[in-house]
Amino acid sequence: MFTMILPYINKPEEAKKNHVVAMIGAGILLTLITMAVLSVYGAGAANYLYSTYTLSRNISIAAIIERIEVIPVSVWILSGLIKIAVCLYAFVTGSAQILNLKDYRPSSFLRE
Repeated sequence: MFTMILPYINKPEEAKKNHVVAMIGAGILLTLITMAVLSVYGAGAANYLYSTYTLSRNISIAAIIERIEVIPVSVWILSGLIKIAVCLYAFVTGSAQILNLKDYRPSSFLRE
């Protein structure tokens, strides 16, 4: 999908560095979340379908900070929308290239 976006990057020399930083950051974040879930639920974490959501429902800090499960849900929804947008863009640009169109916009589903 992202190879369809690469020709439009303004600074391609920084793309590799940013990619590596993003992958390392995502790996660290996923590791921390997994460690938190396993430290709270142990082997019972396998019984939950969405263990991160279940963990966020149980968080209560000094009876002031509660109900923060909206944060992981918002992140999941936003990441899903971004993924759909990138897939739609890759599909429309790829089909325009296959059909030898000069511009991808006439084949897009969205109109201006």
